[in-house]
Amino acid sequence: MWTLSEVDSLRGQVMDEMRSSGSLRPNTERKVAELFRDFRAKNLPRNTLVSAMHTFGEAHFLESEGDIESRLHDPDRIIREMAASVLGLHWRSERHAGALSSCAVSTEEDEYVRVTAIAGLGSIFGGSRNVSILRLLMELLRSSTQEGIPGSAYQSILYVWHPPESWKETTFPFEKDLDENLLSTVATYIRDNQGQE
Repeated sequence: MWTLSEVDSLRGQVMDEMRSSGSLRPNTERKVAELFRDFRAKNLPRNTLVSAMHTFGEAHFLESEGDIESRLHDPDRIIREMAASVLGLHWRSERHAGALSSCAVSTEEDEYVRVTAIAGLGSIFGGSRNVSILRLLMELLRSSTQEGIPGSAYQSILYVWHPPESWKETTFPFEKDLDENLLSTVATYIRDNQGQE
């Protein structure tokens, strides 16, 4: 059975290899696959399981995709939050947009899970000006009563609206500094492009 320190060490190795070459060495790939077998067999304690999910995200280990998405329904909030992070922030795959959208709009869901799902949508659709996603984010910005949701929705609107290459040069304002002119422009864009969803 894997210990938390072993999984954390593997994740560090994965991150180093991905950063330096964009891929994993065969031995590291084998270790990630072994970890996945234990993950799938439910042989990992909670903290180790969360670290394993993070490792799969960093490794872009897509074999774990269905298992990670199913964790969006886990009873443990930390596990659901990590699942949203891996799907939206690590993998940025549109295949998971529906699941992340469901998390984002669920008023029954924990605020931190919702914030992570919203950030994931911003990451997935960065620069796309996707009408459906912008509409959802605008609704969350204007209607949510949970404290962190409007700020996360606003940040994601900025990411979806602006092209990704501008993200590093731009310091996006926080919720208290809403650019109402930009939001008005986004609302007009949504209204004018409703049929293009």
